[in-house]
Amino acid sequence: MRHGPHADASGAARALFALSSITLVLALFLGGGQGSVGEQLLSLPGLVLILIAGFRIGTSDVRRDRARWFWLLPAGLMVLPLLQLVPLPYSAWTMLPGRGAVAAGLVTAGVAPAAGAWTLVPFVTEQILWSAVVPAGVFMSAVALQGSQRRALVGIVLAFAAISALIGLWQIMEGPDSALYFYRITNEGEAVGLFANRNHLAGLLAASLPVAAGMLADRLRRHPHGMRDLRVWLLTALIVLLAVSATATHSRAGFGLLMLSVIATVVVLLRARSRGPWARARHWLRAGALIAGVLIVQFTLYGLLVRLESDPLDDHRWTLAANTLQAAKPARGTGLGLGSFVHAYDEIGDQSADIEPYVNHAHNDYAEIWLEGGLPALALAATALVMVGWQLRKYVRGDEEGRRNEMQYRGLKLGASLSLLLIALHSIVDYPLRTLTIATYASLLAAVLLGSVRRRRAVRDGWVEKSVRTD
Repeated sequence: MRHGPHADASGAARALFALSSITLVLALFLGGGQGSVGEQLLSLPGLVLILIAGFRIGTSDVRRDRARWFWLLPAGLMVLPLLQLVPLPYSAWTMLPGRGAVAAGLVTAGVAPAAGAWTLVPFVTEQILWSAVVPAGVFMSAVALQGSQRRALVGIVLAFAAISALIGLWQIMEGPDSALYFYRITNEGEAVGLFANRNHLAGLLAASLPVAAGMLADRLRRHPHGMRDLRVWLLTALIVLLAVSATATHSRAGFGLLMLSVIATVVVLLRARSRGPWARARHWLRAGALIAGVLIVQFTLYGLLVRLESDPLDDHRWTLAANTLQAAKPARGTGLGLGSFVHAYDEIGDQSADIEPYVNHAHNDYAEIWLEGGLPALALAATALVMVGWQLRKYVRGDEEGRRNEMQYRGLKLGASLSLLLIALHSIVDYPLRTLTIATYASLLAAVLLGSVRRRRAVRDGWVEKSVRTD
């Protein structure tokens, strides 16, 4: 039995992993829509994760090249909404671009001048701030855990994707009156799984494919008898299920994303391969791909092709993006506040803003980020993309940089970087990261890429404290 500080640290790591798992599960199952009560309730465990993870990292030896990401990435999620909520003197507030007309309207309405905030919708911005606490907490706790525990968290997400995919297929079988639709505003008669929007289900499934392929590649490489490994078969079945269910959503954007995801999956399997088990598994992987292709064509592709002629919102996507950029002009790059899209879009006042489908987002998250956050928000998004691209380059090239332990799970890390890029591409035609489920998933993938920020310690008392490995 272990005693002393190492035992305490191990117990703390297990407690942090348990709380991270519970928070992740709740975020996945309750975060498929927007503005739900569940999102607000999860803010408390999210804050607890931030405090515990920050304390663990702050009281241990860290690698300086990674520690900055430990603080910068969560700060990027929360600093901007915090700044937008800071009260400003009335004179300073009216000097912000786009506020003059609002101030004039308040005076006309007889409202006395008072202090204001950067955001035009403080209540909505505050809600977004509290929602950002959850992915920030999951990210910080994940990089403070062992590599095996991070992989277990990824396994939880893949299990959720499988459950959501099966529910989506069942929704199609039961039709528009199915009791499995959990949101009032949803795509009835289509596969939405545990989301409110079929595009978000399709995006999650497509973004999960490279990750599942990466875990499969790592498993085959590490186990010489992978063909007799139950996990290998489960991951293969999961890949087939994800591919088929993504097309079953009948989402045109999701179908395009799936095609890119298939290419990313092939890249992961090829770049993460090694000699030995791969030679024996090659024919089996081909059979799995063939089965997935047949199922996609037979059961879902025809329905997708029919729908390509009849999606009214798809016809308005670029109009929405253009109108969003028009609505952002008064702010001149400063942003009108996170969550201000509906208010700003209504101010356009022309007929092009009044379209038949329900519109609460621009369906182009970069245009909406420009409207709500301006240059600071776009700079944060660009920084995140550069970080992902840098990690992708490292794992595609197999640049070990003298750290064999980091490349031990190269498949998972390569799959995580490609999945994040797929989510970024999906954001051009939708708003996946505005759902708590996908935002939390993306934060976990970022933690997988970063790995642990804690240094490996020397062997003490004949054993190594596994919670500080850099895998």
